[in-house]
Amino acid sequence: MAERKVWIYLQEMTLHIVAIDEKNDIYWQKTPVVQISKLQADLMEAEDLPKALDFKEEPLRVRDITEATANSVGDLVLKVDDTVALKLEMRGEGVKILEEIQSRSNRSLELDVTKSLRLGGAAIAMLIGIGVAALLVFVFYGVDSGQINRIHWLMALIINIFGHYSLLIFAAIALLIGGLSSIYYLVTPAEHWSLT
Repeated sequence: MAERKVWIYLQEMTLHIVAIDEKNDIYWQKTPVVQISKLQADLMEAEDLPKALDFKEEPLRVRDITEATANSVGDLVLKVDDTVALKLEMRGEGVKILEEIQSRSNRSLELDVTKSLRLGGAAIAMLIGIGVAALLVFVFYGVDSGQINRIHWLMALIINIFGHYSLLIFAAIALLIGGLSSIYYLVTPAEHWSLT
């Protein structure tokens, strides 16, 4: 008999929990943040897993799953007969759940992994860096030429402490951060896992 497994993903102030019990039933829940390690231990030792999760629906059985997908940057989606039975953001934990479903399934489900570039994220990161840098350069030339004599208090504080040439340094830092962020998006592609 397979053992109980519990996966927890923290999104903002909500825990997304997926658990597979010894009978290959899948339970899930969204709950406010508590101590994650204590919660996971409690769920592993609970006599009645649905009650511990405050689960009121019919559980999803591993044998009923016809298609499952997960990706490293988004949702876990489990389908039964082309109907979405579970859609929950689990990010990297979703991949572990797919592997567990594959090992517990009595059918031969094939795992397919595809990678895709995150060009949109890279472009947005670079555009934000360029936009911030352009704004800082604009403020620098406005202050330097005397055209800008009233400015936001934070910008005035930076100029009074570091001088107005510091705006060019901050502009270069904004470009560097935008460039490095876009490089990160390009070298770490999103993985899309599917189980059919």
